[in-house]
Amino acid sequence: MKYKLIAMDKINEVDYEFRIGPGNMPDAPRLTHMGQMRRKGSDNEWESAMTGLGISRKAALKKFVNNFYHIGSLESLVIMDNILKLYVDKKIAIDKKRDTKKVKEEKEKLRLEKEEHNKYIEKTKNNILIKKQMLGAKAKIKNIKIIALDNQLETAVVEIDKAKVYGDYAFHNTYKSVNYTVTHIPSRKWIKQNLKYQEARELAYRCYVANIKWDGIGDIDKMPEVFKEAIYKVFGEFENRELIII
Repeated sequence: MKYKLIAMDKINEVDYEFRIGPGNMPDAPRLTHMGQMRRKGSDNEWESAMTGLGISRKAALKKFVNNFYHIGSLESLVIMDNILKLYVDKKIAIDKKRDTKKVKEEKEKLRLEKEEHNKYIEKTKNNILIKKQMLGAKAKIKNIKIIALDNQLETAVVEIDKAKVYGDYAFHNTYKSVNYTVTHIPSRKWIKQNLKYQEARELAYRCYVANIKWDGIGDIDKMPEVFKEAIYKVFGEFENRELIII
């Protein structure tokens, strides 16, 4: 059987020709076809192109296309077989689509990294300014009452001595805890727990200067939506290290 050339290409300044030839694999008799190559125009024996074997000519052509990157570039291949051209065109289109997607993903990754870096820089600068803003934030010292849970999960009123107070908001530690809590004094309800001293001080002050008001009357678990939204807004500004608007 005469095996026709399917393509030619120059690799490392040497011209090669390619064909789909016989498998010649005694251990795999069903794999009857394989990609082969030799120097263009030579009478040398055909060698395996290392692109894989197939159970048919078409199967070997597909293997040739999918694995040709081991040898060279499909885009520089001079194609002499119509079926091979269909496979090559399809593979190039898929690769371009994949590469385009990859480039977009890389650009998006770089954009997000730059955005995060800029946020970090801004937060670092703002932290310095916020510390300066807090220098003049003098808290009053008062005894306050808070609503707490006892071991039976029932509510109880607990008095906190010498809490530090900004208007309707206090920050304090409880039960000999090293962490601090921010409490809304009129409702006696905590709004944020497990904070460090400076965090609790700043958050209580932010709520105070934001002038978030509620008389605390009614079910503490059903505080007004306007009040909750205002508190969550301050939480967001606190987490994002936005400057305190005084």
